[in-house]
Amino acid sequence: MNLNKLNQIIFLFIFLISSAFAFSGTSDNYQTTSNIGAIGGSPSLSSLMIIGTGNSDNYFMKLGADYYNVSELVLKPELNIIYPIHNSVVDISKRGINFNASFTKNIRKVIYTNYNKKISLTNLIDRSSKLNTIDTIIPIHYGLNILEFTFIDNYGISNTKTLIVNTNLSFNSLDDDVDGDGVNDSLDNVFGGIDNIYTNVINFTLEINDSEDLNKTFNNKTDVTFSRNNKSIVKFKNDFSVRDLDLTSLVIKDDYVENNSKVLISGLDIGTDTKTIFIELLGDTTKYNSLCIKDAEIDDFEDISSMCADSDETYINVIPSVVGDYTVSYTDSSNTTVQIDGLSHSGISQTCTESWSYTTWSSCSGSIQTRVATDANSCGSVNTQEIISQSCTSSSGSGSSGSSGSSGSDGNDYTPVDDEVEEEIEDDITEDVVVTKSVSTSESSNTNMGLSNSEGMIVSDLSNDLQNELADDLVNVSSSNIENSEVDLTDISIDLKYYVIGFVLLLVILFGVAMVKIKVKKSKRKNRFYVNTQNYVRMYKSQFTKEQIVDELRKFNYPEEIIQKVITEEYSF
Repeated sequence: MNLNKLNQIIFLFIFLISSAFAFSGTSDNYQTTSNIGAIGGSPSLSSLMIIGTGNSDNYFMKLGADYYNVSELVLKPELNIIYPIHNSVVDISKRGINFNASFTKNIRKVIYTNYNKKISLTNLIDRSSKLNTIDTIIPIHYGLNILEFTFIDNYGISNTKTLIVNTNLSFNSLDDDVDGDGVNDSLDNVFGGIDNIYTNVINFTLEINDSEDLNKTFNNKTDVTFSRNNKSIVKFKNDFSVRDLDLTSLVIKDDYVENNSKVLISGLDIGTDTKTIFIELLGDTTKYNSLCIKDAEIDDFEDISSMCADSDETYINVIPSVVGDYTVSYTDSSNTTVQIDGLSHSGISQTCTESWSYTTWSSCSGSIQTRVATDANSCGSVNTQEIISQSCTSSSGSGSSGSSGSSGSDGNDYTPVDDEVEEEIEDDITEDVVVTKSVSTSESSNTNMGLSNSEGMIVSDLSNDLQNELADDLVNVSSSNIENSEVDLTDISIDLKYYVIGFVLLLVILFGVAMVKIKVKKSKRKNRFYVNTQNYVRMYKSQFTKEQIVDELRKFNYPEEIIQKVITEEYSF
């Protein structure tokens, strides 16, 4: 066996061993379980207590329509909606409805979707009690609403629930003054009042033409300003000669959180005009000094992406600046309150400021050169990142140019050779190595060669001898090739033997690994039986008799030695 073949076999052997052991052991995602059962005999699957053993700390078992985390003995989270009632009709006076609900487990996140708009309720969860609850007002539309709730518990188990509710705009007022503002509906061009706006803004005020008195008729283009603590958050001009102002359709929200202040306004019809939003930057304004503009009709901040890369989103990296139709500037020297002009719709979020630096371009390889970009603020977004890959043409020297250059190869010059020149060179070589069969013995030829006739004959004889020797050599080479071919066939036969040996070794290794895994699995299963049985006895001893627990354990094939420990009360009641 030559050294090359031996190396190949050793490499194959090592590879097979490593491959075999790559499938051994246990994993947090190992989806195998055994002895799943239910205690209590309840006919309702959703109320059954689940017991079982398995090889994963995060194993989820599907029974019927319900999912269970076996290791935590918990069910899927459920949402119990107290109000509004499913399929009910509710009268409302603004685009918000009371929502009261509770969950069967601690909830990590909850959102609902209505008219393809996502609204988060996560920050509204009351976690003070054992069962998480929500008691708030949520934005809603007039008419039919199909609310699709999605919620995730602390174990990562999710569930959904649908709530259908019909809403009617309703006022307790006179027929000719529906909104009850004292202005006849035929003259009233402001529908509703500040109480009819769905908002979470603290100390919220509304001024039209610098007055909070809305109980009158307005004409022409007039300033409309919504404020928080006497500081403007939304401002626009409404042409009352063209369109009324419907306050019952408005949703205005803010969320002042460190490093991520947000403001939005939805449900406002101002035609082709634009509006201005003001936002106060909070937290580390050296790092979080940029904005994400979501110029679309949204009802919640959930629709603004964290990377500011979705449709209708514009990233404002530098303040002040003009980007497209938007003019962004500070309102004062403190550089904390920002004014954004030119908005059609309005969703603004404070976000991280990208700060990129770049390495030099790499040398050209495969007509491509690259560089590494680093964001000093680690924002995670790439809105202002410059290109990090470009096409290039190799040039002499480093070859790092992004444009075309002269040919070169590591300092070694060469001259291209065309096909015709190559053919001529090949012909010359052929003429040099071919031994002519006949040599002219003419006197003129010998004379031209500078030889006498006798010398010419000697050259001719020498040529014939060389030709004969060359023919003999060719015969020897052919014989040698045939012998080598026979040796190659033998080598192939030897290779097959080695591969067969390797395959047999693989089978032996796999069998050994399988036996080890079976023993480990049995050992772990037995240990889990011991641990689980002790846990179950402690958990259910106040609810079930010893005989009931023994019956359940036997029903699910628990080892008899463990059941005997329960019977003898080694696992004490």
